[in-house]
Amino acid sequence: MKNNSFRTGVAIGLWPRYAIAFLWMATSTGNAVAELVMIEQQVKED
Repeated sequence: MKNNSFRTGVAIGLWPRYAIAFLWMATSTGNAVAELVMIEQQVKED
């Protein structure tokens, strides 16, 4: 029983870090893609 509660506590403690890391990667990747698209559009306009 003690082991299970310990594992649950560790999972609850680690999940926010994984979620934040995942969100950060997703947003940074999205920003990079958006910047590339903007650059391509500017090049096409020239």
